Amino acid sequence: MGGLSILKYKKNTVFFDVGEPPKKSYSKAYQCGPLSFEYYYDGIKVVTNCGFGYNISKKAMLLSRLTSAQSTLSINDTSAVKFERNKIANKAFGNSINDSFKIFDFKFEDNNEEVSSIAAHNAYENLFKCNHKRELKIKKDDEVLSGRDELIKTENDVTIKYDIRFHLSPGIGAVRTISGNSALIQLSKNKSLIFTTKNERLSVEKSIFLGENKILNNLCITVSGNLTDKSKNINWEIKKNIN
Repeated sequence: MGGLSILKYKKNTVFFDVGEPPKKSYSKAYQCGPLSFEYYYDGIKVVTNCGFGYNISKKAMLLSRLTSAQSTLSINDTSAVKFERNKIANKAFGNSINDSFKIFDFKFEDNNEEVSSIAAHNAYENLFKCNHKRELKIKKDDEVLSGRDELIKTENDVTIKYDIRFHLSPGIGAVRTISGNSALIQLSKNKSLIFTTKNERLSVEKSIFLGENKILNNLCITVSGNLTDKSKNINWEIKKNIN
């Protein structure tokens, strides 16, 4: 639906961006977040993208369009598409995109065990020789949201740095647990979730959300690392915290 794959089961709803960029002439407001997602639990927006800074300033609008401002993977601190720097082109089309990418391997399934969606994109292939595939699923037996981010290198001699960001809505707290591979997400006084990943470097960082004509403070869970092998799977999950 409009480039979104919607996963829904009981208290869990996920909006998964599986759309390709618009044509250059329609891209002046495009936010570059291939395979980004937003997640609602029990009516509360937990994972979000960082809003849109159109009514704040030109700088805020540009920041809100970068891949790092979306809840998805970025490589070497680079956005998945470049933005036009030519003043004549900007005058004609606005701050439009300068390149594009393809979405492929899209699948959606809803069965007795889970509702899931998977897609891949090639935005980083030319520059960093790497593709990104993401699978999101809601398991129906325990209502766990699980994810798998696969980095697929097309050449072995390129080392890359990856960051997978999970921006949290303003007002939601988060703290890394003692184990170091999980974070407690505090939705309210008596309601919390646990974000967990295995064998990855996890951090909770300060971020910003651009909305309501102002800049709001929020937090971001980030999974980071370096990739030298041909491919790698990063698995993570978000589930209800049972005290």
